Amino acid sequence: MKTSLSEVTDKTNQAKAFSYIGLSFGIGQFLGPLMGGTLALPVETYPSLFLPSSPLYPIKSFLEYFPFFLPNFVIFLVTLCGTIIGLFLLNESNQDVLDKRERKKKAADEQNLLRHVNTHPGTPSAENLNQEDTPIKPVEKRSFFASLKQSEILSTPAPLTTSLIYSTLGFNSVLFSEVLPLWAVLSPKKWGIDFNSSDLGVLMSGVGIFILFFNLIFLHKIIDRIGALNTLRTGALLGMPFLCIFPEISLFFFPRPAMFLVWSTLFILVLIRQLTSQLCFSPSIMMINNSVTFRSMGTINGISQSAVAFMRALSPALGGSVFAMSVNNNIIPFDVHLVWVWMALNNLITMSLSFLLPKSINEPKNVPATMETELNDDEPKDIEMTAMGGH
Repeated sequence: MKTSLSEVTDKTNQAKAFSYIGLSFGIGQFLGPLMGGTLALPVETYPSLFLPSSPLYPIKSFLEYFPFFLPNFVIFLVTLCGTIIGLFLLNESNQDVLDKRERKKKAADEQNLLRHVNTHPGTPSAENLNQEDTPIKPVEKRSFFASLKQSEILSTPAPLTTSLIYSTLGFNSVLFSEVLPLWAVLSPKKWGIDFNSSDLGVLMSGVGIFILFFNLIFLHKIIDRIGALNTLRTGALLGMPFLCIFPEISLFFFPRPAMFLVWSTLFILVLIRQLTSQLCFSPSIMMINNSVTFRSMGTINGISQSAVAFMRALSPALGGSVFAMSVNNNIIPFDVHLVWVWMALNNLITMSLSFLLPKSINEPKNVPATMETELNDDEPKDIEMTAMGGH
Protein backbone atom coordinates (compact mmCIF):
# COMPACT_ATOMS: atom_id res chain seq x y z
CA MET A 1 0.00 0.00 0.00
CA LYS A 2 2.82 2.43 0.86
CA THR A 3 4.51 1.71 -2.47
CA SER A 4 1.22 2.18 -4.33
CA LEU A 5 0.68 5.54 -2.64
CA SER A 6 4.04 6.75 -3.94
CA GLU A 7 3.27 5.44 -7.42
CA VAL A 8 0.05 7.44 -7.74
CA THR A 9 1.23 10.67 -6.06
CA ASP A 10 3.92 13.28 -6.57
CA LYS A 11 5.50 16.05 -4.48
CA THR A 12 2.35 18.21 -4.71
CA ASN A 13 0.11 15.73 -2.88
CA GLN A 14 2.42 13.14 -1.31
CA ALA A 15 2.18 14.60 2.20
CA LYS A 16 -1.61 14.59 2.12
CA ALA A 17 -1.73 11.02 0.83
CA PHE A 18 0.64 9.67 3.48
CA SER A 19 -1.16 11.56 6.25
CA TYR A 20 -4.11 9.25 5.52
CA ILE A 21 -2.03 6.39 6.93
CA GLY A 22 -1.96 8.26 10.22
CA LEU A 23 -5.64 9.05 9.78
CA SER A 24 -6.42 5.33 9.66
CA PHE A 25 -4.36 4.94 12.82
CA GLY A 26 -6.48 7.62 14.52
CA ILE A 27 -9.70 5.90 13.49
CA GLY A 28 -8.36 2.60 14.77
CA GLN A 29 -7.19 4.12 18.02
CA PHE A 30 -10.65 5.59 18.60
CA LEU A 31 -12.77 2.59 17.55
CA GLY A 32 -10.36 -0.18 18.67
CA PRO A 33 -10.44 0.38 22.45
CA LEU A 34 -14.12 1.29 22.25
CA MET A 35 -15.10 -1.88 20.39
CA GLY A 36 -12.74 -4.07 22.40
CA GLY A 37 -13.97 -2.78 25.75
CA THR A 38 -17.62 -3.01 24.67
CA LEU A 39 -17.55 -6.49 23.14
CA ALA A 40 -15.10 -8.32 25.41
CA LEU A 41 -16.61 -10.52 28.17
CA PRO A 42 -20.20 -9.92 26.97
CA VAL A 43 -21.91 -12.41 29.32
CA GLU A 44 -20.18 -10.94 32.33
CA THR A 45 -20.65 -7.32 31.21
CA TYR A 46 -24.26 -7.57 29.98
CA PRO A 47 -25.92 -10.40 31.96
CA SER A 48 -29.42 -9.08 31.19
CA LEU A 49 -28.90 -9.80 27.48
CA PHE A 50 -28.40 -13.51 28.12
CA LEU A 51 -31.39 -14.39 30.27
CA PRO A 52 -33.26 -17.61 29.40
CA SER A 53 -35.99 -15.56 27.71
CA SER A 54 -33.48 -13.65 25.56
CA PRO A 55 -32.85 -14.59 21.88
CA LEU A 56 -29.12 -14.47 22.70
CA TYR A 57 -29.43 -17.18 25.36
CA PRO A 58 -28.49 -20.06 22.95
CA ILE A 59 -25.00 -18.58 22.45
CA LYS A 60 -24.43 -17.81 26.13
CA SER A 61 -22.33 -20.91 26.83
CA PHE A 62 -20.27 -20.31 23.68
CA LEU A 63 -19.47 -16.71 24.69
CA GLU A 64 -18.69 -17.80 28.25
CA TYR A 65 -16.15 -20.28 26.91
CA PHE A 66 -14.79 -17.77 24.36
CA PRO A 67 -15.24 -14.39 26.12
CA PHE A 68 -13.09 -12.53 23.56
CA PHE A 69 -14.70 -14.02 20.45
CA LEU A 70 -16.74 -10.92 19.53
CA PRO A 71 -13.89 -8.36 19.36
CA ASN A 72 -11.75 -10.85 17.41
CA PHE A 73 -14.63 -11.55 15.03
CA VAL A 74 -14.94 -7.81 14.38
CA ILE A 75 -11.20 -7.73 13.60
CA PHE A 76 -11.74 -10.59 11.13
CA LEU A 77 -14.59 -8.73 9.42
CA VAL A 78 -12.58 -5.51 9.09
CA THR A 79 -9.63 -7.45 7.66
CA LEU A 80 -11.93 -9.28 5.25
CA CYS A 81 -13.40 -5.98 4.03
CA GLY A 82 -9.90 -4.60 3.43
CA THR A 83 -8.93 -7.74 1.51
CA ILE A 84 -12.03 -7.55 -0.71
CA ILE A 85 -11.47 -3.85 -1.43
CA GLY A 86 -7.85 -4.55 -2.33
CA LEU A 87 -8.71 -7.46 -4.61
CA PHE A 88 -11.58 -5.92 -6.52
CA LEU A 89 -11.19 -2.12 -6.38
CA LEU A 90 -7.44 -1.50 -6.36
CA ASN A 91 -5.79 -1.45 -9.78
CA GLU A 92 -2.11 -2.16 -10.43
CA SER A 93 0.06 0.97 -10.19
CA ASN A 94 3.55 -0.51 -10.70
CA GLN A 95 4.82 0.50 -14.13
CA ASP A 96 7.10 -2.53 -14.46
CA VAL A 97 4.15 -4.86 -13.94
CA LEU A 98 2.04 -2.86 -16.38
CA ASP A 99 4.86 -3.03 -18.98
CA LYS A 100 5.13 -6.79 -18.51
CA ARG A 101 1.39 -7.17 -19.05
CA GLU A 102 1.66 -5.02 -22.17
CA ARG A 103 4.46 -7.21 -23.54
CA LYS A 104 2.41 -10.34 -22.94
CA LYS A 105 -0.60 -8.76 -24.61
CA LYS A 106 1.51 -7.70 -27.58
CA ALA A 107 2.99 -11.19 -27.95
CA ALA A 108 -0.50 -12.70 -27.82
CA ASP A 109 -1.73 -10.23 -30.47
CA GLU A 110 1.18 -11.18 -32.73
CA GLN A 111 0.38 -14.86 -32.34
CA ASN A 112 -3.24 -14.19 -33.23
CA LEU A 113 -2.12 -12.19 -36.25
CA LEU A 114 0.16 -15.00 -37.42
CA ARG A 115 -2.68 -17.48 -37.17
CA HIS A 116 -4.84 -15.07 -39.15
CA VAL A 117 -2.10 -14.79 -41.84
CA ASN A 118 -1.88 -18.55 -42.15
CA THR A 119 -5.61 -18.84 -42.72
CA HIS A 120 -5.83 -15.75 -44.98
CA PRO A 121 -2.88 -15.76 -47.43
CA GLY A 122 -3.70 -12.30 -48.79
CA THR A 123 -3.21 -10.57 -45.43
CA PRO A 124 0.05 -8.61 -44.89
CA SER A 125 2.50 -10.53 -42.74
CA ALA A 126 3.02 -9.85 -39.09
CA GLU A 127 6.60 -8.84 -39.84
CA ASN A 128 5.48 -6.05 -42.18
CA LEU A 129 2.90 -4.81 -39.69
CA ASN A 130 5.47 -4.56 -36.91
CA GLN A 131 8.35 -3.02 -38.85
CA GLU A 132 7.97 0.31 -37.03
CA ASP A 133 7.52 -1.19 -33.58
CA THR A 134 10.27 -0.77 -31.03
CA PRO A 135 11.99 -4.12 -30.48
CA ILE A 136 11.16 -5.73 -27.14
CA LYS A 137 14.16 -6.38 -24.97
CA PRO A 138 14.14 -9.67 -23.07
CA VAL A 139 13.88 -9.28 -19.30
CA GLU A 140 16.96 -10.54 -17.52
CA LYS A 141 16.09 -12.69 -14.53
CA ARG A 142 18.31 -12.30 -11.49
CA SER A 143 18.14 -13.62 -7.94
CA PHE A 144 16.87 -11.35 -5.17
CA PHE A 145 20.31 -10.95 -3.59
CA ALA A 146 21.99 -10.30 -6.94
CA SER A 147 19.40 -7.64 -7.72
CA LEU A 148 19.80 -6.10 -4.27
CA LYS A 149 23.59 -5.94 -4.61
CA GLN A 150 23.31 -4.00 -7.86
CA SER A 151 20.38 -1.83 -6.83
CA GLU A 152 20.32 1.75 -5.59
CA ILE A 153 19.32 0.54 -2.11
CA LEU A 154 22.96 -0.09 -1.26
CA SER A 155 24.40 2.72 -3.38
CA THR A 156 23.59 5.44 -0.82
CA PRO A 157 22.97 5.38 2.98
CA ALA A 158 19.50 6.95 2.70
CA PRO A 159 17.34 3.84 1.99
CA LEU A 160 18.69 1.77 4.88
CA THR A 161 18.88 4.79 7.20
CA THR A 162 15.21 5.62 6.66
CA SER A 163 14.34 1.95 7.23
CA LEU A 164 16.30 2.00 10.49
CA ILE A 165 14.47 5.15 11.59
CA TYR A 166 11.13 3.50 10.79
CA SER A 167 12.16 0.40 12.78
CA THR A 168 13.15 2.50 15.79
CA LEU A 169 9.80 4.27 15.70
CA GLY A 170 7.99 0.93 15.51
CA PHE A 171 9.99 -0.36 18.48
CA ASN A 172 9.10 2.71 20.54
CA SER A 173 5.42 2.58 19.55
CA VAL A 174 5.01 -1.02 20.74
CA LEU A 175 7.11 -0.32 23.83
CA PHE A 176 4.79 2.53 24.79
CA SER A 177 1.68 0.40 24.21
CA GLU A 178 3.22 -2.38 26.32
CA VAL A 179 4.40 -0.21 29.21
CA LEU A 180 1.46 2.19 29.56
CA PRO A 181 -1.06 -0.36 30.95
CA LEU A 182 1.60 -2.07 33.09
CA TRP A 183 2.59 1.24 34.64
CA ALA A 184 -0.99 2.52 35.01
CA VAL A 185 -2.12 -0.40 37.21
CA LEU A 186 0.69 0.18 39.71
CA SER A 187 -0.11 1.86 43.01
CA PRO A 188 0.90 5.51 43.43
CA LYS A 189 3.57 4.39 45.91
CA LYS A 190 5.23 2.60 42.98
CA TRP A 191 4.91 5.67 40.71
CA GLY A 192 1.68 4.29 39.14
CA ILE A 193 -1.85 5.71 39.03
CA ASP A 194 -3.97 2.68 40.00
CA PHE A 195 -5.97 2.61 36.73
CA ASN A 196 -7.72 -0.39 35.18
CA SER A 197 -8.09 -1.46 31.54
CA SER A 198 -11.51 0.19 31.25
CA ASP A 199 -10.10 3.56 32.33
CA LEU A 200 -7.33 3.30 29.76
CA GLY A 201 -9.81 2.27 27.04
CA VAL A 202 -11.86 5.42 27.60
CA LEU A 203 -8.72 7.56 27.68
CA MET A 204 -7.27 6.12 24.46
CA SER A 205 -10.59 6.50 22.62
CA GLY A 206 -10.67 10.18 23.56
CA VAL A 207 -7.10 10.65 22.37
CA GLY A 208 -7.96 8.82 19.14
CA ILE A 209 -10.53 11.48 18.21
CA PHE A 210 -7.88 14.22 18.40
CA ILE A 211 -5.40 12.09 16.41
CA LEU A 212 -8.02 11.56 13.72
CA PHE A 213 -8.62 15.27 13.19
CA PHE A 214 -4.93 16.12 13.50
CA ASN A 215 -4.07 13.77 10.65
CA LEU A 216 -7.03 14.86 8.57
CA ILE A 217 -6.49 18.63 8.87
CA PHE A 218 -3.01 19.53 10.10
CA LEU A 219 -0.37 16.86 9.48
CA HIS A 220 -0.03 17.22 5.70
CA LYS A 221 0.07 21.03 6.03
CA ILE A 222 2.95 20.78 8.51
CA ILE A 223 4.88 18.44 6.20
CA ASP A 224 4.25 20.69 3.20
CA ARG A 225 5.41 23.72 5.18
CA ILE A 226 8.64 22.47 6.80
CA GLY A 227 9.33 19.21 4.93
CA ALA A 228 9.18 15.56 6.00
CA LEU A 229 12.70 15.60 7.46
CA ASN A 230 12.12 18.58 9.77
CA THR A 231 8.69 17.27 10.73
CA LEU A 232 10.23 14.01 11.92
CA ARG A 233 12.93 15.86 13.87
CA THR A 234 10.33 18.09 15.49
CA GLY A 235 8.20 15.12 16.57
CA ALA A 236 11.18 13.22 17.99
CA LEU A 237 12.47 16.29 19.86
CA LEU A 238 9.11 17.33 21.35
CA GLY A 239 8.31 13.81 22.48
CA MET A 240 11.46 13.32 24.57
CA PRO A 241 10.77 15.47 27.68
CA PHE A 242 7.10 14.53 27.94
CA LEU A 243 7.86 10.79 27.99
CA CYS A 244 9.94 11.28 31.12
CA ILE A 245 7.06 13.01 32.96
CA PHE A 246 4.59 10.09 33.01
CA PRO A 247 5.62 8.60 36.40
CA GLU A 248 5.35 12.02 38.02
CA ILE A 249 1.54 11.91 37.64
CA SER A 250 1.50 9.69 40.75
CA LEU A 251 2.46 12.76 42.82
CA PHE A 252 -1.14 14.00 42.44
CA PHE A 253 -2.25 11.19 44.79
CA PHE A 254 -0.46 12.78 47.74
CA PRO A 255 -1.41 13.92 50.31
CA ARG A 256 -4.85 12.96 48.92
CA PRO A 257 -5.92 11.87 45.42
CA ALA A 258 -6.66 14.71 42.97
CA MET A 259 -8.29 12.60 40.26
CA PHE A 260 -9.14 15.51 37.99
CA LEU A 261 -5.46 16.43 37.79
CA VAL A 262 -4.52 12.76 37.29
CA TRP A 263 -6.97 12.29 34.39
CA SER A 264 -6.28 15.65 32.73
CA THR A 265 -2.48 15.36 32.99
CA LEU A 266 -2.49 11.78 31.72
CA PHE A 267 -4.75 12.73 28.81
CA ILE A 268 -2.48 15.63 27.83
CA LEU A 269 0.68 13.52 28.05
CA VAL A 270 -0.78 10.61 26.06
CA LEU A 271 -2.13 13.07 23.49
CA ILE A 272 1.29 14.74 23.12
CA ARG A 273 2.95 11.33 22.87
CA GLN A 274 0.58 10.21 20.09
CA LEU A 275 0.74 13.54 18.23
CA THR A 276 4.54 13.52 18.23
CA SER A 277 4.43 9.90 17.11
CA GLN A 278 2.31 10.91 14.12
CA LEU A 279 4.78 13.70 13.34
CA CYS A 280 7.42 10.96 13.01
CA PHE A 281 5.64 8.00 11.41
CA SER A 282 4.10 9.51 8.28
CA PRO A 283 7.27 11.47 7.34
CA SER A 284 9.42 8.37 7.89
CA ILE A 285 7.24 6.35 5.49
CA MET A 286 7.43 9.17 2.94
CA MET A 287 11.21 9.32 3.22
CA ILE A 288 11.57 5.55 2.76
CA ASN A 289 9.79 5.91 -0.59
CA ASN A 290 11.68 9.11 -1.48
CA SER A 291 15.04 7.44 -0.88
CA VAL A 292 14.78 5.34 -4.06
CA THR A 293 13.27 5.48 -7.53
CA PHE A 294 10.06 3.69 -8.35
CA ARG A 295 11.76 0.51 -9.53
CA SER A 296 13.16 -0.11 -6.02
CA MET A 297 10.19 0.97 -3.90
CA GLY A 298 8.73 -2.49 -3.52
CA THR A 299 12.09 -3.84 -2.36
CA ILE A 300 12.84 -1.08 0.15
CA ASN A 301 9.31 -1.22 1.58
CA GLY A 302 9.68 -4.98 1.97
CA ILE A 303 12.98 -4.51 3.80
CA SER A 304 11.57 -1.78 6.06
CA GLN A 305 8.44 -3.77 6.87
CA SER A 306 10.52 -6.85 7.75
CA ALA A 307 12.79 -4.76 9.95
CA VAL A 308 9.95 -3.03 11.79
CA ALA A 309 8.13 -6.36 12.24
CA PHE A 310 11.25 -7.77 13.92
CA MET A 311 11.55 -4.72 16.17
CA ARG A 312 7.87 -4.85 17.09
CA ALA A 313 8.25 -8.50 18.04
CA LEU A 314 11.37 -7.74 20.09
CA SER A 315 9.94 -4.70 21.88
CA PRO A 316 7.37 -6.40 24.19
CA ALA A 317 9.87 -8.98 25.39
CA LEU A 318 12.58 -6.43 26.17
CA GLY A 319 10.16 -3.80 27.44
CA GLY A 320 8.32 -6.19 29.75
CA SER A 321 11.58 -7.53 31.18
CA VAL A 322 13.07 -4.10 31.81
CA PHE A 323 9.83 -2.85 33.36
CA ALA A 324 9.53 -5.89 35.66
CA MET A 325 13.13 -5.39 36.79
CA SER A 326 12.64 -1.66 37.42
CA VAL A 327 9.49 -2.07 39.53
CA ASN A 328 11.52 -3.65 42.34
CA ASN A 329 14.19 -0.95 42.21
CA ASN A 330 13.84 2.21 44.29
CA ILE A 331 16.76 4.21 42.88
CA ILE A 332 15.86 6.93 40.34
CA PRO A 333 16.21 6.61 37.33
CA PHE A 334 16.57 2.82 37.63
CA ASP A 335 13.09 2.43 39.13
CA VAL A 336 9.88 2.76 37.05
CA HIS A 337 11.42 5.85 35.41
CA LEU A 338 13.91 3.64 33.56
CA VAL A 339 11.65 2.46 30.76
CA TRP A 340 10.30 5.97 30.15
CA VAL A 341 13.83 7.36 29.93
CA TRP A 342 14.60 4.51 27.52
CA MET A 343 11.77 5.62 25.23
CA ALA A 344 13.04 9.20 25.34
CA LEU A 345 16.52 7.99 24.37
CA ASN A 346 15.01 6.08 21.44
CA ASN A 347 13.56 9.39 20.28
CA LEU A 348 17.04 10.89 20.53
CA ILE A 349 18.43 8.03 18.40
CA THR A 350 15.70 8.63 15.81
CA MET A 351 16.49 12.33 15.61
CA SER A 352 20.24 11.67 15.42
CA LEU A 353 19.81 9.22 12.53
CA SER A 354 17.79 11.84 10.63
CA PHE A 355 20.91 14.04 10.36
CA LEU A 356 22.47 11.39 8.12
CA LEU A 357 19.82 12.08 5.48
CA PRO A 358 20.10 14.70 2.71
CA LYS A 359 17.52 17.45 2.26
CA SER A 360 16.55 15.90 -1.08
CA ILE A 361 14.80 13.14 0.90
CA ASN A 362 11.84 15.53 1.24
CA GLU A 363 10.80 14.95 -2.39
CA PRO A 364 10.32 11.90 -4.62
CA LYS A 365 13.32 10.92 -6.76
CA ASN A 366 11.30 10.83 -9.97
CA VAL A 367 7.81 11.41 -11.32
CA PRO A 368 5.63 8.29 -11.66
CA ALA A 369 5.59 6.96 -15.22
CA THR A 370 1.85 6.39 -14.88
CA MET A 371 1.22 10.12 -14.77
CA GLU A 372 0.55 11.48 -18.22
CA THR A 373 0.45 15.19 -17.52
CA GLU A 374 2.88 17.56 -15.86
CA LEU A 375 1.60 19.38 -12.81
CA ASN A 376 1.99 23.03 -12.01
CA ASP A 377 3.82 23.37 -8.68
CA ASP A 378 1.55 26.25 -7.71
CA GLU A 379 -1.60 24.21 -8.23
CA PRO A 380 -1.46 20.96 -6.26
CA LYS A 381 -3.81 18.38 -7.71
CA ASP A 382 -6.11 16.04 -5.85
CA ILE A 383 -4.78 12.62 -4.99
CA GLU A 384 -5.01 10.32 -7.99
CA MET A 385 -8.14 8.20 -7.94
CA THR A 386 -7.13 6.23 -11.00
CA ALA A 387 -5.76 3.55 -8.72
CA MET A 388 -9.31 2.72 -7.69
CA GLY A 389 -11.15 0.73 -10.30
CA GLY A 390 -14.15 2.52 -11.76
CA HIS A 391 -13.39 5.81 -9.96
